[in-house]
Amino acid sequence: MALNIQPSPQPQLGPSVAPDYSLANAMAVISVLEGTVPVWLPMQISSCSYVCAKRTTGSDVISCVTSTVAPRLPGALQTTSNTTKAVDETTGKGLRRHRQLAPFASTLSRSPLEPTADAEAVERERLNAALLAEHREFMAKLKEKRHERAMLETYGAARIQAASRGYLLRKHWFAVKQSLLERQQVRAELRAIIAAAAPHLVLTAAEARARNASRRAAAAACLQRAYRVHAACRAVSRRRAAALAERRRRAATAIQTQVRAAAARGAAEAARRRRDAFARARAALTLQQCWRAHSARRRVRRQRRRLHAAAAMLIQSAWRAKLAQARVAALRRQRADAAPLLQQAAAAALPAAEAAALPAAAAAAVTAAMAVATVETAAVAVAVTAAAVLPVAVTAAATAVPSAAVATAAQAPAVVAGVGAEAVAEEMRVAAAAAQPQQQPSR
Repeated sequence: MALNIQPSPQPQLGPSVAPDYSLANAMAVISVLEGTVPVWLPMQISSCSYVCAKRTTGSDVISCVTSTVAPRLPGALQTTSNTTKAVDETTGKGLRRHRQLAPFASTLSRSPLEPTADAEAVERERLNAALLAEHREFMAKLKEKRHERAMLETYGAARIQAASRGYLLRKHWFAVKQSLLERQQVRAELRAIIAAAAPHLVLTAAEARARNASRRAAAAACLQRAYRVHAACRAVSRRRAAALAERRRRAATAIQTQVRAAAARGAAEAARRRRDAFARARAALTLQQCWRAHSARRRVRRQRRRLHAAAAMLIQSAWRAKLAQARVAALRRQRADAAPLLQQAAAAALPAAEAAALPAAAAAAVTAAMAVATVETAAVAVAVTAAAVLPVAVTAAATAVPSAAVATAAQAPAVVAGVGAEAVAEEMRVAAAAAQPQQQPSR
């Protein structure tokens, strides 16, 4: 009988109605009789009940359902905790929650509807131990039955195989017998051939030993040859590896040499560039120093020449001023010495009234000429005064005095004019020399 496990309808329980386990048990029994096991059915404290067994793939599959429910003790519903009562009283849903959890309680766990007394716990442990012992006993018996079943199946399979092979052999017995006869004939012919050739194939002991020795020698030579070939191959491989390693070492050395040479050349080139740059910088500094020193010396020489020229000009100016002062003093003395002579000549040549006015006019002219600030202006003024006064005196003397007086008057203007001309020329030369800039000597 196959077991059809389907969820059966669970009885609806209200929030304030106690669960009716008798109704649940009745429905479970009806479901089992109908071949349907309800999955919501709670675990019952009872012995294991075997619902059905089904033969599949040569082994026994036992489907057992062990169910238990909380015992219907009087006042069981009143043993709930204070929290559950409080929740039930406040919300009306606490008892319903416990009803929903109760059917799915495990076998060895304590049901939330069970009382919490120690006696009940001991009873529950005892019942669980009994259930476990019964389960172990059942599994042992089941294992033994399965072993017996396997032995029977093995024996039956062997018998079936023997019968099958016998049937097949009997069915093809003629072909098998013919093949067997052919093999026997071939073997007989081979034995006859070997018996006919026996004298030639049988060897003496010495020949056998010699043959074995030659075979051993040939085998040894073959082994030695193979070993020598192997050793030679290994030696050649080692030599090739050594040669390859040597070539690689030389190549690495050459590469390292080239790399180091390139690095050294780069370093030398960098050092050479730094040295050249330092030499150029040093040469530039030396050139700058030389040029600055040359420029400084040129500036110093120019400054010195300017200072020498200025000092020479000052010295020349002072000396020329001194010479001019000396000449002016000499000219003044000459004029002072010539003034009485002029006055005498004019007085002798002019009438009494003009003679009386002449000294005053000459003195006024000389005084005005000497009042000039510079030496050049004074000399020019004296010359102009003399040139302006003396012709008048000479003209008057020529008209009023005899020839002797006229000759004397004529000589006096010449003397005065010569003295004035020389003084004026000398003063002009001194002024030109003082005004001319000093020429700087060139090197």
